[in-house]
Amino acid sequence: MEIPKGYHVEVYSRSGMARKGIIIPNAPGIVDADYRGEAMVMLYGLFMKGHEIFQIGSRVAQCRLVKNVETQFQVVSKLSETSRGSGGFGSTGK
Repeated sequence: MEIPKGYHVEVYSRSGMARKGIIIPNAPGIVDADYRGEAMVMLYGLFMKGHEIFQIGSRVAQCRLVKNVETQFQVVSKLSETSRGSGGFGSTGK
């Protein structure tokens, strides 16, 4: 694939593959516009035992073309407060 300048492609697991326990471990994978070559997808079998053989078809992933957003960052000495704060991984109690 040749991705237009100013865009990137995000690569996701297909729901049918994920239902069988076959996922893309780093999803979404990112493919930049300057990449040229064969598109490859790393797959991981969640429920595989040892070196179990599992036959897959040709549709193992799905892609989304995304326009890059120009972003500028600013270094600050303090962040604004929120009700959640810096808590993560279930800290909200929900």
